[in-house]
Amino acid sequence: MFAQWLFPFFNMSHLETDLLSHKKQGPPPFDLITQRRAIPFDEDQFRAEMEDVSLMRELVGVFMEDSQTLLSEACRALAQQDASSLHRAAHALKGMVGNYSAAPALAAVSLLTESARSENLDRAAELLPRTVEEFSLLSLALQHFLKRL
Repeated sequence: MFAQWLFPFFNMSHLETDLLSHKKQGPPPFDLITQRRAIPFDEDQFRAEMEDVSLMRELVGVFMEDSQTLLSEACRALAQQDASSLHRAAHALKGMVGNYSAAPALAAVSLLTESARSENLDRAAELLPRTVEEFSLLSLALQHFLKRL
């Protein structure tokens, strides 16, 4: 049930257009307030930092498995109004996403982590959907990247 809500179908052609435009013009600014769409992750930076194709494949696999689990835990924790569990899940997501050169997802989950840490569950409820969206877009971008490795 959670997976359907967490990872809705996105039009891949839109993602490909965004990725191609990024290659030509550089990454657009990320602005959580205006909801401006940024590239889900910096492929060039990810390649440069990882260098090893097998490591990149492994990290993408880890992301696909663990992000869904942690996002589900975050959703359950928020539904149960459990700030501590929400903080643990969000903090784990934040630590994980740092490996992927994914500024939009990192920014979104950082705000969620801070809201959960300060037990501001109303703010966390506003931020969780954006975090889920950014992780969904990152998931699609990583799947697309994996096909081209």
